[in-house]
Amino acid sequence: MKRFIFLTFLFVAVIFSSKAQFENIDLSEYKLPEIERHQLDFNFKNNADFTTDSYQDDRKFYFFDLNNELNADYSYFLNTDKFQVERWMNLTSDLQLDWGKTKNLKFDKDDRYYHSLRVGCIRRVYPRHNKWFLSLSPEINVNRFVYYNKNLSNYDESLSDKTYSQDLYFAPKLEFGGGYGRIEQVGDLRRAIYILEDLGKNDRLEKIPGENVIYQLADKVAELRNQRFFDSRLRRIFEIKSLDSTLTQLGLVDKTDATYFTSLYDMWSYGNEMRYSGTRIQFDLLGRIDYHFSKTRTEDYDFQLEKTVTSDKNDFKDKAVGGSVTVDSYKPIRLKWQRHFSSKLYFNHFFIDDTDNRLLNDYNTLAATISYGYDWFLNTRTHASFGVVGRYYRYDYNEGDEYNKDHNRVFGSFNGALHYYFSPRLKASVNSVLTLNWNDNPDISTNKQTFLSNQLIINYAIF
Repeated sequence: MKRFIFLTFLFVAVIFSSKAQFENIDLSEYKLPEIERHQLDFNFKNNADFTTDSYQDDRKFYFFDLNNELNADYSYFLNTDKFQVERWMNLTSDLQLDWGKTKNLKFDKDDRYYHSLRVGCIRRVYPRHNKWFLSLSPEINVNRFVYYNKNLSNYDESLSDKTYSQDLYFAPKLEFGGGYGRIEQVGDLRRAIYILEDLGKNDRLEKIPGENVIYQLADKVAELRNQRFFDSRLRRIFEIKSLDSTLTQLGLVDKTDATYFTSLYDMWSYGNEMRYSGTRIQFDLLGRIDYHFSKTRTEDYDFQLEKTVTSDKNDFKDKAVGGSVTVDSYKPIRLKWQRHFSSKLYFNHFFIDDTDNRLLNDYNTLAATISYGYDWFLNTRTHASFGVVGRYYRYDYNEGDEYNKDHNRVFGSFNGALHYYFSPRLKASVNSVLTLNWNDNPDISTNKQTFLSNQLIINYAIF
């Protein structure tokens, strides 16, 4: 009996000592090894609404709304001692079809087609292998919008008002500058600690590793995440075999049974957290050109049932130059918390090139944004975040501009979110945002607004 009590006490002591050992690991001390990652995600959204309005005189009106959206997102990340490079591409295609119908007559038809392409890159170079860097960030945005509307006059099929318009936006932008500081991804270290904690909890950890051994395991985690497979099943087999080989070589495990492998699989499946560490201050100069090509055709019937056709074409461009100062900071607080702070101050001067529209004139904008919040990582399945965001905009127009007046806009929001993984593929999220808006623009009748938005999202990854 005494021997049993002693062994139990020793087992509990090992668990708590290992847990305390891992709690003392400072995530901010970890430096990500040289890696190169690619990721491609596809998202599809479908929304369909059907409404029936019935009146006492037996009239019925039917309304249908269909909205389909397809997104493709590509991201690239390179991390070396000398470079940090991020590239991205986003392709969006949105189709919205609306119609209103009574009996067999469609009295209103509203179609919208939206396509966009956004391609960009941020390249930071650390020439002396310290925290001073130079940066270059080109970006291109292309947007195409097509709109068609058909509305019947007096519910007469032969008397239909029609509007057809096409808009194309093309906006290249270039930012260059530099600054001081570096932000590291430290989620791989947190995943390595999850693995070791759970192995210790299941009495499958041969010894308590030191920091150097933990960092070696974290580097292996980062390396495995850098591997690309088209077959997710083969990828998972390769990852678990590689982790098992590394843990064995480091002398951390001796007993590899079902308990060991289920623990390893569980922590590898769920232990992926987006964790960051570091502070970066960046100064940038900006140049941008916006091209806008617009074409509209309308067919209208007046009260005498006479048809009028009008066509309009408007092409213009505007240029902008400016500068900005940005501060980003992430601070891990032990293992379960993370604090984040971001602030940006920027100034832009817009040169408007459109002699056909007297309402458009050169103007300046001064803006400031600030955000502060916390992330709480309760365990591998549960993650919560909350914070505040503030934005200020100042618009200054020319003194002789009789159509636009100087004004200010202020936005403030409080946000919170809770995420829970039922399985590696099934996730539920609850988001809540309270937004307060204020402006002193004399051309807008409403100068104060309050919004409360709540969302429940169920996300399932097919593969």
